[in-house]
Amino acid sequence: MSWRIGALTAACLTIGGLIGCQRHDRALDQVKPDTPSSVAQATEPPLNKPATAAQWHELVAKAFDKVDRDALHKRKVFEKNEGTMDENGITEFYACFSKSTSACQVGLEGKKDAFRKIQFFSASVLDAFDMQAKYASGGPKPSMRSYVSLRDCKSPALVILPMFRSRAGWLFLNQLSIMSDGVVVFDRKLDDGSVNRDHDEIWGIQESVHLVLESAEVDALKKLPDASDVIIRLSGQKGYVTLDKEYSRIFAKQLRSLYVAYDSLNEASKSVGTVDDSSCP
Repeated sequence: MSWRIGALTAACLTIGGLIGCQRHDRALDQVKPDTPSSVAQATEPPLNKPATAAQWHELVAKAFDKVDRDALHKRKVFEKNEGTMDENGITEFYACFSKSTSACQVGLEGKKDAFRKIQFFSASVLDAFDMQAKYASGGPKPSMRSYVSLRDCKSPALVILPMFRSRAGWLFLNQLSIMSDGVVVFDRKLDDGSVNRDHDEIWGIQESVHLVLESAEVDALKKLPDASDVIIRLSGQKGYVTLDKEYSRIFAKQLRSLYVAYDSLNEASKSVGTVDDSSCP
């Protein structure tokens, strides 16, 4: 397979940031990252002995580089940049999962929450599109995002985030379906207790849910970036809505980068093996 790219606690992504979320215990062109050789160079735990948190961090850190995005884009050079922690304990960085001599072929926005001991990786292109849709004259629109989450000492999780917004009334979201070239490749009923519902005076109501993909769902959505037609439907007690065609296309395209990150982090975490729980936060 040419694609290379846990427990998720109460955390999620917003447009360029993090928001809290509740009731979750599990929460671009095709390229091959150069992680296998770099991962092999890291210190591996002894056979039949649980690894430490330090060994997990060392091996996983080899899966990507933290670089200065401005230097990369303006001067085409790779300069290491770990980012700076803000007053909330959040560190933002730019993660490069596959690079050539002058380009970062798979670069994602990274955030680390020092309190929750968890990292998030997401593509910025969809956030920009969503911001335009949110402020369009037509009012708030349904949307879909995705990201990779990685808790310390655990394996990565691929998460999708459908969101319904409206000033006209509640949808009571209870199902997400995705069709690829006429074939339904994802169809999940949603537990009512897992859906977050809120009301904002400016943007109206908002319903959203963070879905950690199961193994079969991860495999099913790998074909999405190559599909010529993608339809995403949010269904609820009051009917259903379909996402904007262009928005769905961009969502599918960004999955390609996220799969590279997911596979790379998954390979790195698996190479560590069992981690001693007492050494982890």
